[in-house]
Formats: sequence, C-alpha cells, structure tokens
Amino acid sequence: MTLSRRSLLTLAALAAVPRQVSAALPDTAWTRGAWARALGGDVFGGSSLTALEESTIRAIANAVIPRTDTPGAIDVGAPAFIGVLFDEWASDDERTALRTGLAELDARANAQYGKGWAALDTATAEREIAWAEASTSDPTAGQRALRRVKSWTVHAWITSEVIQTDVLHRRIIHGGYEGCVEIAPHGGSH
Repeated sequence: MTLSRRSLLTLAALAAVPRQVSAALPDTAWTRGAWARALGGDVFGGSSLTALEESTIRAIANAVIPRTDTPGAIDVGAPAFIGVLFDEWASDDERTALRTGLAELDARANAQYGKGWAALDTATAEREIAWAEASTSDPTAGQRALRRVKSWTVHAWITSEVIQTDVLHRRIIHGGYEGCVEIAPHGGSH
C-alpha cells in the first residue's frame, strides 16, 4: 500500500475529530493502526495478530532492545511496526510461517519453563534468543520466527524518528529545506 500525502494529511486531521469519521479512511492495517495510535489505543492498532502472538512479539522486541539510557524497542513502537509489516507487507506464506513459529516458541517456553514466552525473565529470554540464533543447517519454525521478529525489531528501532533524531542526531534535511535555490553547472558560478 502506498500512502499519499493527501491520505496522510487526512489521517492527521481526522485524529482531532470524533471516531465516527474514521469510516472515511480506507480499511487497511496501517490506517487502523494509525487511527488507534491517534486515539491512544492498542499499539498493534487492530492487526490480525492474536493476543498471544502480540504478547510474544512484544516480549521478543523488549528482550532484543530493552530500554537502557536510550529508548528501547517498545518505546519506539517496534511491535506496532511489526504488526503493520505482518498485515500489509508479509506474504500469506510468511504470515503462516511466523504464526507457526510464534506458536512453537510459546510451546517451547511452556514445556521448558512452565510459562509462555511473554512471561520469561530477562536472562531466560536472552538464552532463548541465543538458541534461536545458533547456527544450524535446519532451523526450526520457532528459530526462524524469532530471527524474523528480531530483524524487524532492529529495523523498526534504528529507523524510528526517536532514534534517528534524538539518539543519532541525524538531520534528514541538512540545513533545512530551501525550495528555490539556483543550481549552477559543476565548476560554474551562480
């Protein structure tokens, strides 16, 4: 899905008016998620992930990049980003594989620790991540799912506005935007 400038401005304007106006927006995971965030709702914004899948993804994201002296994955909205990727970008086969893998991770945690992945303590979650990242010629569905969630988490974190501007101090438009600047040929003068 491509979001036009007009759609983005419409969405921004609608955030300030009653919820009934949301019917004017196209029904996509992105708009549902943005609308939910604008109203202070669920971080997953109505994605098609189940509550168990959401809690597992949230726990993995938090274990991969916890809050320290910089914002963590939860702080920058990585779970919501993953929800949008899952609904809007991933193919049916990728969604099925991720769902299967998340279920396997939760079953593994229940079998080994007597609790689901989302309830694991920090040290145990770190061991599970190390297990998932272990080099193997035939990774399990759970290992592949954890690797995918980790990859998406890192991408969400490093590309987030908070990290780019407040932590890395990146300025996307260096020196500001100047729309009417004369450009001389290379080596020429203005």
